[in-house]
Amino acid sequence: FHILFDAPPSLEVAGLTHQLPKELQTRFELGFQVRAPHLSPTQQRLSATMSVQLFRAVPRLILQAEEAEQRLLVRELKTVLQRYLEPYLG
Repeated sequence: FHILFDAPPSLEVAGLTHQLPKELQTRFELGFQVRAPHLSPTQQRLSATMSVQLFRAVPRLILQAEEAEQRLLVRELKTVLQRYLEPYLG
């Protein structure tokens, strides 16, 4: 994931992945519009932004960890996302 978001290894990959964070942001926002129409547009955008940023930051941490620690970090990421999104999505 960090390769896709931070430092693509080639111009070809860079061209393919340049829009990925923006596309994820848009898709998350659309998801909030459909699944949580009761949220204001501002809250939908903020929730989408936070979700995308979690996906940008945490995979690097997971990939750098030892295998046993990776499983724990993945479980923790799922917990964070569930607890963050549950009040909005039910």
